[in-house]
Amino acid sequence: MKFIIQMVLSRLKEPSTFAGLGGVLAAVGISLPAEAMTSIITIVGGVAALASMFMRERGEEKTD
Repeated sequence: MKFIIQMVLSRLKEPSTFAGLGGVLAAVGISLPAEAMTSIITIVGGVAALASMFMRERGEEKTD
């Protein structure tokens, strides 16, 4: 179980994971009502924006 959690957390650091998540959400969105899809898109967009503010670019050194 610990291995799976570590794998998922390491994948969340990769930009391709967010692209894949967007694809999955788009596929699921076909069967959701428009109001629910709008809410989900807004929430996911907000979370992605917050994550982008705190994630470092590859190769960037710590400045703490």
